[in-house]
Amino acid sequence: MVQRLRQILVATDLSREAGLALERAGRLAQEHGARLTLVHVAPATGRRAARSDRILRAVIPQLHSVVAETAAKLGRAFQIRCASVLARGEPAALIARTARRFEAELIVLGAHGSASVLDQVIGTTADRVLRLSAAPVLVVRTHARVAYAEVLVPSDDSPAAHAAARFAARAFPTGRFLMLAVVNAPFEGFLMRYGADAQLLAAHRRSTAREAEARLRALAAQAGIAERASLRVERGYVPAQILRRAGELGDGVIAMGAYGRNPLAAKLLGGVSVRVAAGAPCDVLLVRPARRARGATH
Repeated sequence: MVQRLRQILVATDLSREAGLALERAGRLAQEHGARLTLVHVAPATGRRAARSDRILRAVIPQLHSVVAETAAKLGRAFQIRCASVLARGEPAALIARTARRFEAELIVLGAHGSASVLDQVIGTTADRVLRLSAAPVLVVRTHARVAYAEVLVPSDDSPAAHAAARFAARAFPTGRFLMLAVVNAPFEGFLMRYGADAQLLAAHRRSTAREAEARLRALAAQAGIAERASLRVERGYVPAQILRRAGELGDGVIAMGAYGRNPLAAKLLGGVSVRVAAGAPCDVLLVRPARRARGATH
């Protein structure tokens, strides 16, 4: 039996565009019977901006009311329990702190708004939240008309990709899964450059594809989604192939791993995930691998 989510956190800047994230978070909370926490982070002006700070303090009571009413409306719309939190300071740090406080298993952010939580470069709010929190981050850019019908899971067989498949299986229990591996045969460029036999090269590619498909099949079984998953192995540039497949989804979401086990891998994997999240026409779930406990051995 799939373990449902119990606690979900959604961050909002209260803009019209941020309503998409609220809508999806409300629907997910309804689907799982989860408690939802809505957090809004107001700016901290600092000591040098005394006038701005006084003005901001004057509107805090009104802002509290707006945030509380937004949470109440969301609760009524989806018949869920929805709490509200108003904080002041650096958004990513406070979102992550609030997620830990409420033991949120998923953080939902909007892809657009007056203070966009996703840009096309590493270092955005979404990226910083991922680095500061153990909870997966769902970046929303589409209307939540229905539950996600299709889930695209790109996999490079890394711990992050495995974590993404497992969490997606839990978060989207009714979705159909497409497991995607984008692989290029080892030393393919070298072999082509030095005139390798065409038949030998084709056999090398087929062997590489079969191995990748076997890994996808094993991952689907491990995640408990073998009966509702299809497998696809393709060649080419990884972000482009993922985005091409994403364009074919109907009411879908991409679930992918972000960051590796060392700084270099983090930059490389993070680059792919951020490029996909920035260019995807659908929502994107970003999942980091579980942190290894201190003293753990291989």
